[in-house]
Amino acid sequence: MSKLPRPDLPQFTTKIPSTGKEVKYRPFLVKEEKILLLALEDGRWDNIMTATTQILQNCLHDEVNIDKLTSYDVEWLFLQIRSKSIGETTTLRFRHTKNKNRAGEECKHIQEVTVDLTDVECIGNPAPGKIEISDKMGMQMSYPTYKQTQKINVNSGKGIDQIINTVAGCVDYIYDADNIYYAKDSTPKEIQEFLENLNKEQFSKIQEFFVNIPKLQKEITYTCERCGETTVHKVKGLQSFFG
Repeated sequence: MSKLPRPDLPQFTTKIPSTGKEVKYRPFLVKEEKILLLALEDGRWDNIMTATTQILQNCLHDEVNIDKLTSYDVEWLFLQIRSKSIGETTTLRFRHTKNKNRAGEECKHIQEVTVDLTDVECIGNPAPGKIEISDKMGMQMSYPTYKQTQKINVNSGKGIDQIINTVAGCVDYIYDADNIYYAKDSTPKEIQEFLENLNKEQFSKIQEFFVNIPKLQKEITYTCERCGETTVHKVKGLQSFFG
């Protein structure tokens, strides 16, 4: 018995933000949409991340190691695939903080806004710079990979130890006036001990580095249909665009 024919699928191209490499992809199919819907119904972000990885592996034509992509690479690629699969718009819902507008008037209205996903940008410097710990000492960092981000979400309740472990995994090298100390030549424990011996001001520079990791972003201006107040809202990160 001959196999049933398979429908032809359109092919699109985009660039990986961190490297500029061009990759080809197809829209996701019913089987991939099912993976996504099950993850969304479950509601756990770590399961959504796993589903995102599976969909990328299925839909990218070029050989790409998903585990080595940065978190914002994966978010960008998934958004491109999603926009060509389900549609280039999504509906987001906004409400006033504590159900009051800026004039202090009560307004519990939930405003629906249609967002054009083709206007979403990846904002931030794709090349991480050095962090100057002091006049004579600094660190060269790399952005966390999507795999590292998954571990952060799964273990998000473990506090400072998890933060230290995450930072340690993103250190490329440490330098002073005389030497460069590459992370690959040190043990994870040695790097963790180095980080634990930083003062609060020095460690805050590392925290700032993570806050400024490139991310999906779009500025949305909308007017509440109930009270008439106009609000400008910056939507950031893939999760915010799921609607």
